[in-house]
Amino acid sequence: MRRAWIWLVLALATAAPALAAAQDANPNATTWGVGVRARAVNVPTWLLDLFVDHSTPMTSFGFGVEAVRRRGNFDMTFGLEYENVSPENGYWLENGGTLTVADLDFVTFDGLALLGLDATFAWHANITPMFQFRYGAGIGVGLVMGDVLQQDAGCVPGTSLSALDDPNTPACTHTGPSVKSNDVPPAVPIVHAFVGLRIRHTDKI
Repeated sequence: MRRAWIWLVLALATAAPALAAAQDANPNATTWGVGVRARAVNVPTWLLDLFVDHSTPMTSFGFGVEAVRRRGNFDMTFGLEYENVSPENGYWLENGGTLTVADLDFVTFDGLALLGLDATFAWHANITPMFQFRYGAGIGVGLVMGDVLQQDAGCVPGTSLSALDDPNTPACTHTGPSVKSNDVPPAVPIVHAFVGLRIRHTDKI
């Protein structure tokens, strides 16, 4: 595997001068590039709690590869990305529910992840020779992998919502069978828009 990565880097290094020469000869020439992407993924409980009365946070990672087609000041980027989107295992309470088996579940996330395929379209406007204003949008689809397992749970009278922050709290129990949730879709849309600043070290980055 290490040898394969070495050959890939050498191939890109060999191709780069030819691509650079082609674009220097014609600024509107079409060129291609490849890259890797990595990002932190975070969904705080305050955002999830807009839809439920109690949830568990999700902090994870995402990584992938992409191919970029550049023509003048317009980029098209095609990406393949994996993101682990499993929140912490713990208690989830329905919106307006009570701490009984009717409304409270102990939820286990079994490898919940997204395999995303997306296309992004970006335009650049020159501000200075080094800086460009960057804006665009993208669309795609995320294929959902893994399962969400639910167990009926209940708590002793007088238990507060804050006690649910501890998945091992003695105030609540979850002893029933784990049931696979049917609320997980097979795929979700990916839609995003962005504005930003591009630092133009060279024409090829």
